[in-house]
Amino acid sequence: GGLMVGFGGHLMPRITWRKHHWLLFGILLLALIVRLWNLEYTIHMFIDELLIINGVNDIKLNTAQILLPNANPYTDVFQYFQFLVYQITGPGLTALRVPTAIFGVLGVAGIYALARQLFSVRVALLSAFLLAVMPVHIHFSRIGINNIVGGVVATWYFVYLLKGMRHQRLADFAIAGTLLGLTHYFYEGDRIFFTLFSILWLLWMRLFVRRDPLFRMPNRKQLAVFILCFSVVAVPIYHTLWSNHRDVSYRFNKTRSPDFMLRDRISDFLLDSEIGYIGTPIQRYVQFLANDDFYQSDYAFILPYLVPFFLLGFGILLFQLFSVGGSLLIWWALG
Repeated sequence: GGLMVGFGGHLMPRITWRKHHWLLFGILLLALIVRLWNLEYTIHMFIDELLIINGVNDIKLNTAQILLPNANPYTDVFQYFQFLVYQITGPGLTALRVPTAIFGVLGVAGIYALARQLFSVRVALLSAFLLAVMPVHIHFSRIGINNIVGGVVATWYFVYLLKGMRHQRLADFAIAGTLLGLTHYFYEGDRIFFTLFSILWLLWMRLFVRRDPLFRMPNRKQLAVFILCFSVVAVPIYHTLWSNHRDVSYRFNKTRSPDFMLRDRISDFLLDSEIGYIGTPIQRYVQFLANDDFYQSDYAFILPYLVPFFLLGFGILLFQLFSVGGSLLIWWALG
């Protein structure tokens, strides 16, 4: 926060309320209600929340090392938010799940803000509404694990990165760097994916994206501010892990072991899903049924009546692969 203010940032800009702001407020209120409704009892499966509870208990007993979890592939930073809610609500699943619900609503707001930077107000409102009522997003916003948090933080990172490229303000690059650094504190997949994705996307922008009068690549000063803020936030987690001789990519190294990869290849062969890395994410969205311990449904992630619109939008974006918005969304979706 000090870095943001130091570079002239205004964390709470003035807003003149207009019709679309009221519509967004209604969408966010709807998102909040459906995510908070009866959190204690409506979800009975208890998958990986036990690992989260261990972190909350460590904080409660004052034995936690926030940046040095015992065995999990993530820190206890998110569990600290859960502990604060626990102090208010008392024992129960609600304390674990309320922070996730709040981050879910922040994700809806983030999608609006991201679409607002790239497209029109109508597209932004529609995107926010669809995410607010999307079953898979609602579900992962109602269970007390931190998988959703990194994606929410990354969404706001891209919002401020685009704002910086659009308005050329140092404060926006400072906030963007800070948010990208924060993605290293929740889930290991976020730590690996979003920083690497950002580097590759910016290189794609530099080499292949046609010049856009609305967005300009960061200059050296802006890039230096971005890297400084990112480093200040991200370095402590790695310093903690390295100084305690911990693996910085525990889950990745474990799942990429020869035995695991052999099982993975056999599983792919049996499921007849060896169509490459481009087809698989799309199949997850529209074809493969969501049927595991974390989320079970009779449909894929995207409901059937929305699949034609998803594929139409995906096809349109393919023709915009050499634009700022098209390249960001296509590569993110395929990631």
